[in-house]
Amino acid sequence: MRSANGATASFSLSASVSTVKSKTRSTGMTRPMSCGQRSLDARAGFSWLNRDSMAVSGLGSDLVLSVPPHKAYLGASLHDASNAHRIGFEARWVDAFPVHTGAYVGRVHTYTVVDARATIAVPFAPRTSALVEVSNVLNNVHQEFIGAPALGRLLAVRLRTSL
Repeated sequence: MRSANGATASFSLSASVSTVKSKTRSTGMTRPMSCGQRSLDARAGFSWLNRDSMAVSGLGSDLVLSVPPHKAYLGASLHDASNAHRIGFEARWVDAFPVHTGAYVGRVHTYTVVDARATIAVPFAPRTSALVEVSNVLNNVHQEFIGAPALGRLLAVRLRTSL
């Protein structure tokens, strides 16, 4: 599609659904859009598992799967090709689930985290960019698996150059 000022915009949409024996459903969607030298990538997804354990013959008890029954994510990123800047975020939600793996027995509680990142071209150094990533922006202290430490906010700064 071409606008009055000559900028070109393009749109595409894709989705997938898969099913396996344990009745797991997963769906996701990505929608990239661009206009001139700027592009926006929006994505979303959800997965569903109908149970947290399954009967196994000869085991004497149910086998706990130790995976969340529901997960969802939503994210977007904006890229400006004229100056190589990129910003983005992703929000993830994970439902509570039981864990029974060796010595690790317990329940992981529901948690939601938001991650953000920005890449900026370094103006005085050609082919060099700085990347700043903040995981868990809202500092929602949570545990992603029994036996693992609780996680809070994490800041990472990287400097990358192409030779």
